[in-house]
Amino acid sequence: MSLSPRKVLGHDVGEIHARWQACATRLAAGAPVVVPDGTHAVEYSRSPAAARIGELAAVDGLFHFHFERRLHLPLPEAWAPPAEPELAQAPLWDAGILPEAKYQSFRHDLQIASFHPHHRAKWSTHELCHGLVGFSWRADATPFFHATAGRLAEILPVALWYFFDEAFLRRCDDHAGEGDTFRIPCPRCEAMASADPTRPEAADFIEQGLRFVEAELAAVARSRRLGRPVPHRWATIDLASDGVAYGRAHAARLSSEAFHAYAERFLVADGGWSEDLDALEARVLDVVAGLVGPERCASMAPTAAHGRWRWMTQDLGWRALASTTDGAPAVRRAGLAAADTLAEIIPHTLRRTSAVDRLAPPILDQAVRAWRAVRSKALPTIEDVLSVGYAVPGHAPTQTTLLEGLDGCVPIVRELLGDLFPAEVEAFARDDGFTRAHLAVRWGAWVAAKHPGAIGDLATWESAVATLTPHASANLDGPAADDRRRLADGMQVLRFSHEVLSLAERAEAGGLDAVRASDGSLSLIAHDSLPVEAAPTAILLGRDAAGEALVLDIDPAAADALSALGEGAVPELPADELEALTEFGVLVPVALRESHN
Repeated sequence: MSLSPRKVLGHDVGEIHARWQACATRLAAGAPVVVPDGTHAVEYSRSPAAARIGELAAVDGLFHFHFERRLHLPLPEAWAPPAEPELAQAPLWDAGILPEAKYQSFRHDLQIASFHPHHRAKWSTHELCHGLVGFSWRADATPFFHATAGRLAEILPVALWYFFDEAFLRRCDDHAGEGDTFRIPCPRCEAMASADPTRPEAADFIEQGLRFVEAELAAVARSRRLGRPVPHRWATIDLASDGVAYGRAHAARLSSEAFHAYAERFLVADGGWSEDLDALEARVLDVVAGLVGPERCASMAPTAAHGRWRWMTQDLGWRALASTTDGAPAVRRAGLAAADTLAEIIPHTLRRTSAVDRLAPPILDQAVRAWRAVRSKALPTIEDVLSVGYAVPGHAPTQTTLLEGLDGCVPIVRELLGDLFPAEVEAFARDDGFTRAHLAVRWGAWVAAKHPGAIGDLATWESAVATLTPHASANLDGPAADDRRRLADGMQVLRFSHEVLSLAERAEAGGLDAVRASDGSLSLIAHDSLPVEAAPTAILLGRDAAGEALVLDIDPAAADALSALGEGAVPELPADELEALTEFGVLVPVALRESHN
């Protein structure tokens, strides 16, 4: 550990180290953390920096929306760069995954953080850090302004990701002493991410983070003096280039009449919005101080409730304006009228004495009623506008996105349920939390818990097939150093109460139907004269060395032995069974020999 004797950006590295080490000790002992809405405590107890970001975000009422439950509305084509018209399109589901377009989905001016189930846990605090820093915009902004503002807004979230969050963060044995693994995430690091007060490199990460911020701000200052982006590269990170890309992707949107109308009605100076680049730089430094220092940064809202209503109102106001920009005059007027009404909430978010939780809902309801009163098929439904991936008081969202996502990855159960499917998805959406797992996996686990038995087995099987690794495991062949074995990467041991492969074939052939009982439970009825009988089975699912899907029926004893291997053990299996599973590529050595002698 090398403690710097000097201060960086006015902050003493040794003092931060001591304070964060004490915090890491508390976190390792199970101390509670502040958890903003839309995530789990484990994502804030992972490191002192993560815990601090959670505290700061909660003070201002910052929270997450669920990316898969948010209806992503298409943008006006004129806002997309000429060579990239696809940036205006809403993302489309692909095999149960909703991709996030880098410059369409993410906006610095959206204060609500995105929770994407396929992102790493680091994203929770990274996105909230963006909310804390905010953004800068001005009516006469040039492309250079937008690029520089985008760069300034990225500095601290990037420093948090690569440096501050790594201080006192436990990593697996393969990556001990290292930082982030960049674009190749390590599942073992993710699984064991937690506070480690003994990590010796913590002070180095703290100092590197401060120096990265310092160097970036110096490069921004030089850029502004010269009137051109000046790079400061670290590893593969080049925020100057990122800022230019962001400016190009968003310049038309940020310069549009719709955004000018939005800014006039919804932006609050020093309340998420900085009026110029100097103010944004000052905000970056203030949040840095709040992160590494004993005192909090300046609050953006009087209370968390005031902040939450502001971020929500801004989000809904922007959706109303953006979704009507390309419409006929009546449609545009409807969007502007809704924005005008919603903007009446903003003053209530500025004063601590304002009872925002009581005053805001009637204004929101008024905007909703006025929207519904407009008779135009070109106007998006208010239900679509309100389907934002978080709770809007008094209004239920549609489940269009989840229905579309499940349609593409669980076709057997989808067809089996038929007209019952939408109601089941509605119930699933109410229970579906902010979990970092594939949609099919979450759905399968929910159906199995809600409807144990044959339907639950089918849902579990289908979710496993939907998430089967696309390629064979990249294991090195060769003689084993000892008798320890582990399951090859991507291999799964699955247990069922029925012969699930037979059930799946019958369901696909139309031989089964689902019916709902009076108590709400679902069961199967057969049209093919075969009974639906319980028959406990176990299946091994994965891919063989050639990449072909591998489905093996195994007996319960073998399933127990394989499940017990963990990261490696001597399998308790008969010799012939062990040999067969090794030949199939199901089992691989934990360690390999260097020679044949």
